[in-house]
Amino acid sequence: NDGLLNLLLAGEFSRLGALAMLPRLLTGTHLGHSRIRTRAFETLTVSSDPDLPLAADGEFLGYARQLKLSVLPGALAVVGI
Repeated sequence: NDGLLNLLLAGEFSRLGALAMLPRLLTGTHLGHSRIRTRAFETLTVSSDPDLPLAADGEFLGYARQLKLSVLPGALAVVGI
């Protein structure tokens, strides 16, 4: 509703640390962890070398070195149940 998307940035985790984070993810308390940060944005560009694999809604879309995400307010109708 605010016209922004939220980016979640996770710092480095060991395999054990990532496994220990799962219960926090399930309960929604992961945002309080010191290695987790969030930022709101309208437009975000992600660049990488090598190519990044891209997927949306579980479907593989291909590879790209640059991805630009933009919020289009009102472009998606959301129905609450």
